[in-house]
Amino acid sequence: MIRNRAPLPKANAEDIFINKGNPHDLSGLDLEQLAQRYVEIDSQSQLLKGLILLEARNRFESDRDFGAWVQSTQALCLGGGQPTRTRYMNFARFFKDRDMSGISLTAAYEISRPDNADIAEEVYIYALNKNLPVAEIRQKVEFLKTSYIDND
Repeated sequence: MIRNRAPLPKANAEDIFINKGNPHDLSGLDLEQLAQRYVEIDSQSQLLKGLILLEARNRFESDRDFGAWVQSTQALCLGGGQPTRTRYMNFARFFKDRDMSGISLTAAYEISRPDNADIAEEVYIYALNKNLPVAEIRQKVEFLKTSYIDND
């Protein structure tokens, strides 16, 4: 059964989209800038997909109803399936209002995993602006989880 809910807060368009002149004219960019633009747009795309899925999920009373709707919507069944959609939703839930400077998509997925929720903010602060390899993010997660277990 579909239910109406208040929409998620709208993200600021300036925070989501790269408005650097004409987005279709890439001729003025060097190769490094082209690569960076590609990565930025890929991140934005996945964030927006996650936000769309979260908004849709909020309109259903259960995960089962949401899943049935997704299965009935052919466009949502393309491109990775349920695990990918879940990853996008977790990513969007955590990063919708956060800066991702120096955090790769893979690192962001690791930070935003639900089983890291209790340490996610600390790992995020640790990773911000540092361009750390995912292996280091995982080590930090493991270290923090172990530290919390030892302190209990």
